[in-house]
Amino acid sequence: MFSVTHRKDTEWDYSVVWHAIKGNHFALAQWLFERVIPSNPSFNRWAAFAARNGNLDMIKWISSLSEEIDLHGAM
Repeated sequence: MFSVTHRKDTEWDYSVVWHAIKGNHFALAQWLFERVIPSNPSFNRWAAFAARNGNLDMIKWISSLSEEIDLHGAM
């Protein structure tokens, strides 16, 4: 699906996922999410941008990642 070389000496954090979501790149966001260093993602912020982009599938995916998402605040 993606032609990306992930160097062994490179670490990604959730900011790369955030930028994919902000750009409405759903498949890339999912791919990156599986490869980042676990930290404290801002699921509410992600959901807000998915809602602004009108991407229902992305909102559903983000909602499946955390039970603490406030979708009313995202709208």
